[in-house]
Amino acid sequence: MQNKIILLMFLIYNLLPVQETILPAARYDYFPQTEGTQIEYDTFAITGTWHEDTYTLDILTRTEHTTNVVMAFEHAQCPAFSGTEMAFERPPGTYQASLYNGTMVSGNGKYYVGEAISEFGGFTFPYEPILTYLPIAGEVIDGYSTTYTSCSDATPLFTDWHWQYRTIAHYDNWGPFSDVWRTALKEFRTNHVYNYVFQKDVGIVDLWHGAVDAQGNVTGVEYWKVSP
Repeated sequence: MQNKIILLMFLIYNLLPVQETILPAARYDYFPQTEGTQIEYDTFAITGTWHEDTYTLDILTRTEHTTNVVMAFEHAQCPAFSGTEMAFERPPGTYQASLYNGTMVSGNGKYYVGEAISEFGGFTFPYEPILTYLPIAGEVIDGYSTTYTSCSDATPLFTDWHWQYRTIAHYDNWGPFSDVWRTALKEFRTNHVYNYVFQKDVGIVDLWHGAVDAQGNVTGVEYWKVSP
């Protein structure tokens, strides 16, 4: 009986027309995710410092990798999910991994785009936010999700997946990129932290993340959009 209830909850959650009915508009100005779009990134191994009070991740050292990564956007192919597949290819044209993004509304009424399916294939509901629809500096979304084995397998992995999102600030310029929002995400179970920079009409132009220790030290990777 318990398994039937879990399966029923999974189907109810994922058959909701979230993509079509919750969002006030289908397109995010700072994360358009246009099907067929490809963005190339330089990749770097980084070390840095995580600031718990501001959710900013400062990079201290950066070592460039030998090959770039291309992020390609396509419509998601998943029986229980409507959204966008964000596929990473390395070298360009060679599939490496993919994430799936969808749109939702938080418990405190914030519309957002978030990660629904991780690079490991696990399905997370509610989705983990990466950008709100109308960003406001300082806004916070704190949530708990249930993670499932995949979008087609309702076996629960975690029922208390704790995360917290924060919109950090808007910047007129971020290196060569203009009119951007910086956001952050922390996953508490894994102590994994993320900073994102989204440029208007483009999408992610800078993304860096890694595991943080008790002293705030981070080891991870950065993806920096190749200009233009």
